[in-house]
Amino acid sequence: MNNSKNKIQVFIISQQSLFLQALEHSFSETEDITIIGTTNINNEVLKAIDNLPPDVALLDLDGPSESGLELARKIKQRSPNIGVVLLTSNPDDNQLFLALKAQAVAYLNKEVTAQQLIEIIRRVAKGEHPINESLTNRPKVAEHVLQQFQELSSRSEAEAFISPLTPR
Repeated sequence: MNNSKNKIQVFIISQQSLFLQALEHSFSETEDITIIGTTNINNEVLKAIDNLPPDVALLDLDGPSESGLELARKIKQRSPNIGVVLLTSNPDDNQLFLALKAQAVAYLNKEVTAQQLIEIIRRVAKGEHPINESLTNRPKVAEHVLQQFQELSSRSEAEAFISPLTPR
């Protein structure tokens, strides 16, 4: 029974080959999840995802630069239906905030177990956003999100007020 249509299709992006192999191994016994591709962060990632869009993209943020968050943003811009799950070995509030801005659906510590990750992928494939739960433990980030939202809404209200006025 190798019907990959009903399986959750996952694409893994990481600079660390051992981590890639560990993830592949973790999913090898899972009947409802299939790995459709793995790669490191490079210019070919977006093409690969365009050619074969996954349900979920696992993106490892541990790398030499902030390119992981930028890549997450680009994936969501091009394919809004892909659930982007970010993994990091040192989670912090600022990165969580940036993950929210990049529209990631989950932000996980790499200390997560394989079983927890599998559950998160299943939830994401159903359309859930587990990242929202991380806000309940991080009040500073929730406050930051609220503040940004208030700034945006007051700006758009101001624009609506100013727009109808002509130069005259």
